[in-house]
Amino acid sequence: DRIEAMFFDANAIPRGKWVPGKDVGKLIKGGLRIPEAAYAPNIFGEEVDATGLGSIKGDPDGHLVPVAGTLKPVPWLEGNVAQVLIEMTDAAGTTSVLSPRGILAKIVDHFAALGLRPVVATELEFFLFEKSFDQIRKEKFRDLEPISGYNEDYHILQTTKEEHVMRPLRNHLWNAGIPVENTKGEAEAGQEELNIKYAAALDTADHHTIAKHATKEIAWQQGHAVTFLPKWH
Repeated sequence: DRIEAMFFDANAIPRGKWVPGKDVGKLIKGGLRIPEAAYAPNIFGEEVDATGLGSIKGDPDGHLVPVAGTLKPVPWLEGNVAQVLIEMTDAAGTTSVLSPRGILAKIVDHFAALGLRPVVATELEFFLFEKSFDQIRKEKFRDLEPISGYNEDYHILQTTKEEHVMRPLRNHLWNAGIPVENTKGEAEAGQEELNIKYAAALDTADHHTIAKHATKEIAWQQGHAVTFLPKWH
């Protein structure tokens, strides 16, 4: 019933639009638009004049086109939801030079010219907090409480206390085609680790960024916040 058309900006923040399922033809034909400056805001989502993008040049739009092979279900959201990665192009169909995924694709092409194929694995570590994003923001990010009081590497009882978040995360990612190998408790209080099986470099980049996005959404659904900052405190 709806499609999440999504790309990642220079800070790996997901940007994009929700599209009604009946308008999939418009998406396929590149009929959707979004400001080209959406690739390069600062970490607060604000325009940066030094980029030469945005209002300083009239805030022109780019065309949004889906990336072949990236259509996935989004099982952690209510309803019949699909997700597809998109790229921004100009009117001639050339991918924006600002696209992080496009830059990686060019690097992969350089390897291919040498007869090489980069294969990459990824390991995400993050902290779960007791309160939600909105509660933490209202309290001005003070006195943050991890979801558990302590942790030790591989401590099963401790990670069981966080399993109400980690179980749906593993299962939903698997059902979305992202090959989770395992999760475990890490060294600090409330810290978890998510390991994703190795794949071709572009596939791993897609898996990694979507997994971060899913982790935030699934934690939010359970009333918790999450951060990927390694030293949040």
